[in-house]
Amino acid sequence: MNVFAKDMRFGLKSFLLWTLALFVFVFVGSIKFTGMEAGGADAMNALFDSFPRIVLAVMGFSDADITTFSGFYGLLEVYVTIIVAVFAVHAGGTAVSRERVDKTYEFLFTKPRSRSSILAAKMAAGVVFLALLCLLNLAFSQAASMTLGLTEDLLATFSCFSIAQFLVGLVFFSLGALLGAVAPAPEIGARIGNVSVLVFYMMGVVYSSFDNVGFLRVLTPFKYFDQTALSGHELELPFVVLALGLSAVALACAFWSFKRRDLVAA
Repeated sequence: MNVFAKDMRFGLKSFLLWTLALFVFVFVGSIKFTGMEAGGADAMNALFDSFPRIVLAVMGFSDADITTFSGFYGLLEVYVTIIVAVFAVHAGGTAVSRERVDKTYEFLFTKPRSRSSILAAKMAAGVVFLALLCLLNLAFSQAASMTLGLTEDLLATFSCFSIAQFLVGLVFFSLGALLGAVAPAPEIGARIGNVSVLVFYMMGVVYSSFDNVGFLRVLTPFKYFDQTALSGHELELPFVVLALGLSAVALACAFWSFKRRDLVAA
């Protein structure tokens, strides 16, 4: 039995629904920019400047220059990153816990293969879906830019944002897998994973709202990659290494915990 292929088939329907949501969000968001541009982006900037800094941070508008499409796109991608994070933490948890929910542990884990090899195949399927979602964000962004007739070549910018989202998503995927392996019940792991996305986002809001909490940037994946730097085609190497390192540690802990747990269906 090909575990990887089986998990790819199982996750395809859910992935297509997430893809549809991403497609609508990217295209509708891009169309919003043309409406704002026609109505006067400078007036919108003046309106946003009148809001308290923390309100702008909650909405993702901190340091956003919406007078250009690249600046507006950076704002749009804040929300796309949240979508990717929620998808990733769900995919990681599902990779570990699906047989527990479906009560099929006895069928799968009595095969002449180690737990680690089976879990690795399931994890690989989840990472492939995560990578595909980020690639589709790149494709949808480029398609929206071409459809709207924008003359600015932003392929490099779109690519940097999509790579950054994959790295952030990988951290949340690994976190979801770890929670799925250590939580006493799958629904508890899923609930904690969803809450963690909100908590990390709010930590990012605090980081954007105050000047003396720079240490929070290291603690929240949502702030690993700065919008302005990504618009300038820059991926900050220390945070690339940090994202990959945290993902590796969380995945290693997930494998270690999963190998030692009693496989009892929920």
